[in-house]
Amino acid sequence: MQYNIRTLLIVTALAATLVWAIFVPPQWAGWIAISALYLLAPSLTLASIVYYRGPWQAFCIGAAPWMAGIACFDFIYVVGVIRQLNGGGWFEMFSKPDDQVILMKIYLTVPFLMAAGSGLLAMFIRTSADKSLRQDRH
Repeated sequence: MQYNIRTLLIVTALAATLVWAIFVPPQWAGWIAISALYLLAPSLTLASIVYYRGPWQAFCIGAAPWMAGIACFDFIYVVGVIRQLNGGGWFEMFSKPDDQVILMKIYLTVPFLMAAGSGLLAMFIRTSADKSLRQDRH
């Protein structure tokens, strides 16, 4: 299998962004970026299921169960933040030691990696099914 330069650059950019979000100080900036992704990912997945076709639609359908879990987590998380804002505890995030924040960010990244794996598996199944259907027609 041969990769093109565009794919290589996209994968490199995604890996660099992930490393930045998890390890580069200030730690709270990466935490805010991952939290923003948590808020946007379920709606982006749903819109992609509706508007994409072919392998990308299969990817989004495969990632959808994980995104549904992320949406449930978002609701619980937002309710928790609102409760902590009333008590003033939300700002403790900015004073936590770096190693605790890095560990928390790694935990927050795992569902996205699982969603990507599920989506890639669904994409592989879709392309394999398309190839076998084309072979059966000939």
